[in-house]
Amino acid sequence: AAVQLLKSLGAEVTAVCDTEHLELVRGLGADRVIDHPAQDFTRDEHTYGVVLDSVGKSSFGACKRLLKMRGIYLSSELGSLSQNPVLALITPLFGGKKVMFPIPRHTQEMVRHFKALIESGQFKPRTGDASRQRSAVPPWGPVARAVEEILTYSRPYGMAGSMERAIAAPRQQAARSEVEEVATRIRALRAASGLTVGEFASLVGTSGSRMSTYLSGKVVSSVSMFVRMERWRRLADG
Repeated sequence: AAVQLLKSLGAEVTAVCDTEHLELVRGLGADRVIDHPAQDFTRDEHTYGVVLDSVGKSSFGACKRLLKMRGIYLSSELGSLSQNPVLALITPLFGGKKVMFPIPRHTQEMVRHFKALIESGQFKPRTGDASRQRSAVPPWGPVARAVEEILTYSRPYGMAGSMERAIAAPRQQAARSEVEEVATRIRALRAASGLTVGEFASLVGTSGSRMSTYLSGKVVSSVSMFVRMERWRRLADG
């Protein structure tokens, strides 16, 4: 999300991520991408006007050499020993590199801004099929929850309605993928048992008709029922 939002402001963005996410982050619009496991980003030869630690895993001290003379370090977390809010008060006094601690604003202006970005295509929630879900921004993750929190300050129509739909669509798609994933697993367990649907159902304490709804994905089994099936499989293998 940070890459897309920064690019919408016209910023030149260098992003840091794990190897498996390099192409994803490039696709979001990053101008440069640093492979974190392969390279220590704090030793980068470039200097920056702003360093944004969006996951709170670094520090002002570690990133200071990356900043230009009056560069700014931003972090999403308090930092070790809650240092970032303290540094945000102290570092501006010296007139050079400084820390700023962002305070989220939940206003109508912010809602209008996000709506405009979504409608223009400058901000696109990352969704996809089940095989890509781990590489996508989760529809129940922190970005979606932050947008939901903003929406509590607005009525459920107009701009707020557009943003709610932008969240709801990937969630519905993810939910359908999860239902199919469970059904696929149950079908595999039944097939591995070598039993008929009725026999397998009896083995785990349900009816054949009910088991058929689990196998088709029409009904999602309870956690306890799924555990019984998995337990049977382990016993059969053991």
